[in-house]
Amino acid sequence: MAPSSLDVVLADHQPTMLAGLATVLREIDGLRIAGSAQSPPDLMDVLSRVPCRLLVTDYSLPDAHSSDGLSMLARIRNRHAGLRIVVFTSQINARFVDQMRRIGIPAIVSKSDSLDHLVAAIQAVLAGGNYHSPGIPIAQAEDMRRGHGVTKSELEVLHLYLSGLSITEIATRRNRSKQTVSAQRLRGMRKLGIERNADLFRMLHEDCDSLLGSLHGSMPQKKQYSTGTTASTLIQVSDSSSCKGGV
Repeated sequence: MAPSSLDVVLADHQPTMLAGLATVLREIDGLRIAGSAQSPPDLMDVLSRVPCRLLVTDYSLPDAHSSDGLSMLARIRNRHAGLRIVVFTSQINARFVDQMRRIGIPAIVSKSDSLDHLVAAIQAVLAGGNYHSPGIPIAQAEDMRRGHGVTKSELEVLHLYLSGLSITEIATRRNRSKQTVSAQRLRGMRKLGIERNADLFRMLHEDCDSLLGSLHGSMPQKKQYSTGTTASTLIQVSDSSSCKGGV
């Protein structure tokens, strides 16, 4: 059986983290939790049995034999070449990031960053792109090297946001989920070299005509998580939402 275009497998050694992740990801339109695992053998077994397009996994899934996340991910890449992978981890250093890039991992999200970045990473890799959240050492430098490259949808969201509309209002106007709109705002800001809302509005006040002009020139004629919501709050998320039947 061929996988659904938005089927995802989750992997983390903490059951509460798995439950929290499942609660968050179920709010992404069209995404279905196809399976979950807590150890490398379990994950390899799930991937061999469950058709999916996306894997969201912690880097380190220790078991009795090994805690080498790099080898595990390399094996997954070799056996499931078409699988898109988002590594959601607390392990952050330049060597780790370089290793992930070498084996072709398209997205890395720090567990200390906002959950909005996890949503943005998932949407990016499903569209065939790459993503590194701000907590990843190379993220800002890579974004600046790529230049702006802001899409029309991202520009439209930024324009509406700068015009004073809330994420909810933008989502209603564009007939999109709040999660999608929030992710587009984050991607657009990062491509402009901006990480915080305060910097975006400061840029607007310092050079309003230039910024809005660039947005206008490129524009065509579900639950939003606050920037303070990180992986450490997923246990609270899972406690407040029932994941019946497991993840």
